[in-house]
Amino acid sequence: MRRSAAAILVLVLAFAGCSDDEEQPRTSLAVGRGVTVELPPGWQRAEESLTPRLTDPREVLSVGTFRLRHRRTGCNHLPSSALEDLGPRDAFVTLQERGAGAAFPPRPERFGPELGGPSEASHCVPHARFRDHWFEFSDAGRHFHVEVAFGPEARADVQQEAWGVLDSLRVDGNVMPDWQSAG
Repeated sequence: MRRSAAAILVLVLAFAGCSDDEEQPRTSLAVGRGVTVELPPGWQRAEESLTPRLTDPREVLSVGTFRLRHRRTGCNHLPSSALEDLGPRDAFVTLQERGAGAAFPPRPERFGPELGGPSEASHCVPHARFRDHWFEFSDAGRHFHVEVAFGPEARADVQQEAWGVLDSLRVDGNVMPDWQSAG
């Protein structure tokens, strides 16, 4: 009986090692306040708010291709420390939610570089080098600001991953803001 169980275990482990999953990139989930995104390999979620003093909008999720950490900077309304840490080949995405009463355009069918324009972030971190896209959208009755930033040498595939993170976004319409929009 023991030999049979051991043989079955060996076969199961052998077949598990031969699956096509090894060729598929592994993704993980990053969860914020009622939002979830899929992260490509090498991407990580901020473990703490990068804008802890911001009350409206409120940061619900920040992810990037580098370690995200908060430091005090000259601007509290943007994740300036992340933009300062953004390397030349890195990408960064942050999602901030407006309180009740905001009105933004509907979520686009797909997210991409044609959305938004530069934010005022370059004024907050004048020594940082990046290209960014700042825009708004609504989904499931909730209203979001998005900042997507790329280092000046970010490869096309890294940029596509950033837009893909947003395309993977799932918004829980049952988790609504419990604060009023400031503007």
